Amino acid sequence: MSGSAHVKTKLTKGRLAAIISCVAVCVLFLAAIILNVFVPLKYLSAYVVPVRARSRDMAEVRFLNVGHADCTLCLLPDGSTLLIDGGDGSYSANLAVLGALNESGVDKIDYLVCTSPLVDYCGGLAEIIKYKRVSNIFLPAISNPYITESYADFVGAAEECGARITTACYGNGVCGQNWFFTFLSPSAEGDPHGFISRVNTDPSAENIRNASAVEIGRGVV
Repeated sequence: MSGSAHVKTKLTKGRLAAIISCVAVCVLFLAAIILNVFVPLKYLSAYVVPVRARSRDMAEVRFLNVGHADCTLCLLPDGSTLLIDGGDGSYSANLAVLGALNESGVDKIDYLVCTSPLVDYCGGLAEIIKYKRVSNIFLPAISNPYITESYADFVGAAEECGARITTACYGNGVCGQNWFFTFLSPSAEGDPHGFISRVNTDPSAENIRNASAVEIGRGVV
């Protein structure tokens, strides 16, 4: 009798341990799901950064380290944010961009500019839009949204996020409080002899590079 009781106690302890382990795993899994709603776990290190105080009387321009790709973060004097391009979409580049945005306390990108459909410029923009609200997006004056795979992903994300989409053509831009920026594209949209028209009829790598929307800005404080 005592042997049977002893065996029964062992089975009960084993079942209890299994139940506790199962509950612990479920709790951790549920916590991870809840956390991922607010913070993407794969970019967790980009969200556990100290927030820097930003200046309210002058513009701050940061050229982000995204390898051989391009990405520029502009913190404007009226508190708005301008992001130019988004790196090549690699994990390290996305981590750098999100980390810089979080470090600067940016939850909403007021102006997002894509200067080129090449992957080095727009590769990370679709991913960034997933985790940051965007108010205004400027796209190159390119008629074919599928000109590159990265650009197609970005255009799709841009159309779904609810932002206002504007063509980044020559002379277009934004005038804010104490600052403005203007696009200096290689040629005006609709110019039959310009680079924009060339890339729309012949989307070669050279024509794509030549049709990049170049941008210049000036701040007054």
